[in-house]
Amino acid sequence: MTTLETRFRSRPLFTRLQIGTTYGERHPLHAHFTGEPYEKTLWGIFDGNAEVTHLLHVFSAPGRLAGTSLLIHDVADPAKADAMWIYLRLI
Repeated sequence: MTTLETRFRSRPLFTRLQIGTTYGERHPLHAHFTGEPYEKTLWGIFDGNAEVTHLLHVFSAPGRLAGTSLLIHDVADPAKADAMWIYLRLI
């Protein structure tokens, strides 16, 4: 995890993640998503500051998640407090 964190702090970065969710057989949504995972697209922006990293993650798909955002203020010094905010858009 330290290697990953150091890499993200080394330079500004723009990411795109495709996330697929599958449900176990006992879950009520299992039949609906069998054979095709529930795909989500998550975009991330990292500012590359080595001391205080600001990360912004925004879902762009599917429709009901689009706009849901997470902003993280992550301080490299473990003695200082981190912070995060989440935005859940109303449907």
